[in-house]
Amino acid sequence: MTYKHRDDLQCHEIKIRLTETAFNAVDALASHERTQKAVLAREIFMAEVYRRLDELEANDKPVAAAYEGRK
Repeated sequence: MTYKHRDDLQCHEIKIRLTETAFNAVDALASHERTQKAVLAREIFMAEVYRRLDELEANDKPVAAAYEGRK
């Protein structure tokens, strides 16, 4: 697969451990949405990260410059 922009390449890894219940919930939702569990987990994770960053900015608490790269 090729990427138009090198920044779109997702090469940084974060590992998490889930309970069986949480894993089964992710598995069921991924099946329902016909996507991979990892893709779904990344989308959920990033949505929450951006929500929290937006909340910090709304409260005039600037965050790291890395936030500027947000898409």
